[in-house]
Amino acid sequence: VAATAASLICSFPFMFMGLREALLPSLLAAATRLLPSLAPLSPSPSASWLLLTLIVGAPIVGTALLIENLGLVVGLMGSVLGGALMYVVPAAMHAACLLGPLDTAGGGAVARLGAATAAAAALPAGRRVALLADIVLMLYGAVGQMLVGTAVIYNYAREKKAAPPPKAS
Repeated sequence: VAATAASLICSFPFMFMGLREALLPSLLAAATRLLPSLAPLSPSPSASWLLLTLIVGAPIVGTALLIENLGLVVGLMGSVLGGALMYVVPAAMHAACLLGPLDTAGGGAVARLGAATAAAAALPAGRRVALLADIVLMLYGAVGQMLVGTAVIYNYAREKKAAPPPKAS
């Protein structure tokens, strides 16, 4: 128990720092782009850093204080991130390499889908089979591993919570 507690206490600041440092420039750029009239009023970097720390950190710490079963959280994270890491991300990267850069001409999701379909139709037959395999792997990872794995872990935790405690002998 002490080793797990030490691991969680020592690893949380490193993970949170990475999240905050990745979010801060992105959010500041998005706010400046979406609301250019507020750019002169933007807070100082230290105030932005503190505000983001409170906004992102408070829900994380609050959720951690409310959760009784840490095993459920670890299982859910393992299911979702494991499925993504093993199936979805590699297949998506390979599919992106097969399709190459897409000419969407500033369009949205429909333009990207049309460009991807046109790029897939232009591929040789062997590469189309590889692209189909990538799509199957992405679907299997998203549905079979991430969603079904999450449902199984959640049901197991719910059944375990509902079961009466063992009698002391």
